Amino acid sequence: MDSHLFRLLAADLSHLAEGARLEKIHGPRPGLFVFTIFAIGRKYRLILLAERRGPAIFLAHEAPENPLRPAARIMLLRKHCQGRRLGRALVDYPSRRMAFPLGEGFEAGEKALLVDLVEGACLSDLPPGFGEEPAWPPPALVETLCSRPRDKEEREGPWRDYPVLTPLLRESLGALPVAEGRALLEDLRVGGGEVFFYAGADGEPSFCSAWPLTKEQEARMGLNPLPGAGLEEKFAAALPDFSLYPALTGVSLIAGRAFFAREGAAARREREIPQLKAAKKRARLLEKLDREQERLKAMAALGPKAESLKAVLWNYPDSARFSEISLPDECGGETLVLDKSFSLSGNMERMFKEAARGKRGLAMLDERRKALASAPDAVAPDPAALSPAAEPGEARGRGREKDVAVFRSPEGFAVLRGKNARGNARLMKTGAGHDLWLHAGAVPGAHVLVRRSHALEEVPEDTLFFAAALAAEKSALRGEGEIMVALLRHVHAVKGGPPGMARVDAVLRSIKWKPL
Repeated sequence: MDSHLFRLLAADLSHLAEGARLEKIHGPRPGLFVFTIFAIGRKYRLILLAERRGPAIFLAHEAPENPLRPAARIMLLRKHCQGRRLGRALVDYPSRRMAFPLGEGFEAGEKALLVDLVEGACLSDLPPGFGEEPAWPPPALVETLCSRPRDKEEREGPWRDYPVLTPLLRESLGALPVAEGRALLEDLRVGGGEVFFYAGADGEPSFCSAWPLTKEQEARMGLNPLPGAGLEEKFAAALPDFSLYPALTGVSLIAGRAFFAREGAAARREREIPQLKAAKKRARLLEKLDREQERLKAMAALGPKAESLKAVLWNYPDSARFSEISLPDECGGETLVLDKSFSLSGNMERMFKEAARGKRGLAMLDERRKALASAPDAVAPDPAALSPAAEPGEARGRGREKDVAVFRSPEGFAVLRGKNARGNARLMKTGAGHDLWLHAGAVPGAHVLVRRSHALEEVPEDTLFFAAALAAEKSALRGEGEIMVALLRHVHAVKGGPPGMARVDAVLRSIKWKPL
C-alpha cells in the first residue's frame, strides 16, 4: 500500500475509531490481527495484514478462524487494550504507521496501541518525531524526477532522503511535465485529496491511488479508471459508508476481496494436502511394485530354462559342475549361466524353485495392485484437529470420536455429524459461526456441520448434497423432505431444553431430499 493512500485511509479510520471501544483482539496467524471495535452504534472488524509485500488494513464483515491458543503478543494486547476506548490517532504516514491513545490522549508514561503495516500491532511508547510532517523534495529534485522514466533497478539516489517519494509516485512523476509534477506534489503535501479507483480485467474495483495514474501505469498494470458516478453503488456492500469514508471503504472492498480470495486458495491447498500426500505415496508404491514385478518376472522366466536343462541333464554325470552350459538348438540354443558350487541337478532344482516363487509373487502383486487401486485418496481427518476449540475443562479431542463422526466430502471439505444428542450439542458449541449447519426439516435427526476456513469461502453444491445425504440418513425422514441449511451463528441451543435441541433464527436455503 502506497504511503499517500495510507494517509487518506488512516484519516478515515482515525475519525471512525475515535471514541470507539476495542472489544476483542484476535490473531489467526503470525502477522494477521483482527480487532473488533464498537463505533457509531455498530460493530466493525478491522483486519491488519502486516507483511513486507502486500500489507493491508481494512474493514470486513467476517474474519478468518481463530486458533485454539492465542499468541503471546495477542494475550498482551488483550490484557492492556481490550475493553478500552480509543482516542484520535496520530499518523506517521511515510512509515505507514498510526498510534491510538488508550483514553483521552497521549498521556505521559502511558503506552499507545501502535499499528504498523509491516511490524504489526503492539503496545509501545511513541518514537521521537512520530507523526511530524516529513520533508518534501526541493524544486530542483522535482525537475530531475519529472519527464524521466524511473529505473526500477536504481537502489540509490537523492530521493532516498525523502520517504514521501514512493516508487509509484516516482514512476508517475517520470511521465509528467515539470509543472504538473510540482502541482501533484503540492496536492499530496497539503493532503485531504480524493481517492482514484481503477477496475481490473473483470470490471470490478481492484486498485486505488491517492492521485490519478498515468496512461503508461494503467497499461502496465492492466487497469481502467472507474468513473465517479456509480462508485457508491459498487461500494454499497462495503463498510462503513462510501460517502463519509471513501478511502477506508474503497480499500476495504478491494483489499478484502483480494485477502479472502487468497485465504480461500490457501484453504483449498490445505484441504488438498491429504490427497496430495496419498497420491505421492501411491506413486511411490506403484514405482516399487513395478520394480518388484520386473524382478519376479525374471524369476518366473527361469522355469523354461530349467525345463531345457532337464532335457539335456542325461548327457552329463551327476557330479558335473559348470559355470555355464550351452544348450542344443532343439532346446533353445542359449547359454545358461550356472552356479558352479552346485551340480547340474542342483542348479535345475534351484531354477524350478525360483520360478515357482516368481509365479506366486506375481499373483500376490496383482492382488496388491487391485487393493491399491480401490484404496481412498486420503484418510479421514482427526476430529480433534477439525474442532476450533474445546469445551471448558475438556482436553482437546478427548471424547470427541465417540460423539462426532467425521467425513471428507469429494471436494475436500470436512463434514461433521453428531452421533447422538451430546454430539449434536458439541457441534453447536465447538463449530465456528461461519460454518454451515444442516438438519432434516422439523423432524428429529442428527446435526451436520460443513467446516469453512472463513465466511466468504464458497461451498460447492456437491459438498452440500453430500452433507444433506448425511443429515437425511440419520433422521426421521421416511420419504421426500427438505434439508435446511443455515449458518451456525444463527443456530442456538434451546435454554432449558434437552441436549441437541436447537432454535434456528435464519435459514439460508433448503435442499429437497428424495431417497433413491
